[in-house]
Amino acid sequence: MQNIPTKTDGVSTLPAMEFNQIPDEMENVITTAGISLSSGDLNQMAKAISHHAALDDYYTDSGTAGAYVLVPGASRLSPPALVAGLRVRFRPANANSSGACTVNVNSLGVKNIKMYTGSDPVANALVAGGDVQLVYDGTNFVVVSISSAASGAVTPTALSAATQAQMETATDTTTYVTPGRTQYHPGVVKAWASIYTDSGSTSLMASWNVASITTVTSTKVRVTFTTAMSSANYCVAAETQNVVVSPSSTTSNVAPYYAITTTYADVLIDSSATNSWTYLVFLGDQ
Repeated sequence: MQNIPTKTDGVSTLPAMEFNQIPDEMENVITTAGISLSSGDLNQMAKAISHHAALDDYYTDSGTAGAYVLVPGASRLSPPALVAGLRVRFRPANANSSGACTVNVNSLGVKNIKMYTGSDPVANALVAGGDVQLVYDGTNFVVVSISSAASGAVTPTALSAATQAQMETATDTTTYVTPGRTQYHPGVVKAWASIYTDSGSTSLMASWNVASITTVTSTKVRVTFTTAMSSANYCVAAETQNVVVSPSSTTSNVAPYYAITTTYADVLIDSSATNSWTYLVFLGDQ
């Protein structure tokens, strides 16, 4: 619509071209919402505005893995330019198999997709057929949420998973911890074991990150790790309890170790002891 000059009552006239632009604009708003014009419905404009407000940010993807090309769907309008705060929703045709990815909205220019921390999404975070919501920050499109096509559940994605290096540094406050990387934090136990000894028999009763125990000598048991330590400069905390059933009593002693390596630790355990428990905890870098 053109800028119609200000009119003066009783003097100015409104040419047909200028007059027609007003209803034409209104009709376009209604028809682009997929609504057929009808003289019997005086709420068509309100319905059309509601339609555009609810659906105009939803796009169809025709791009490739990691390079998403978005066009507005049927009965939808698209903004003429990218502005900060612009919201985009779409279902990727392909997952971002390589992690880093881009999006081109309505041919307005290729922009990077980032997490709010500035990092790239992890590989396959954007699921084929899942729902993705982005917001333009003036430079990049930032991920607001991602849902799985399989479950439909929305997964918060504002934070990125901490790497092993970030866990070992233990200073990052903008990433979240996953179960598979918890053990890399310097304050977390890297391995532990509960060992029972009775009359020459030594058994591993419970453990974490312990592949096996082996009786090396009558007073030495080797504890072998499932995942090795990064160096032999780690801490071994150990205690042995000898339990006598009758009369009932318990004596505790510190169980010293003979030697430690990155893959195992040799601990002093008397295999001839009766009803004896040894508890081991290992702390350090892995």
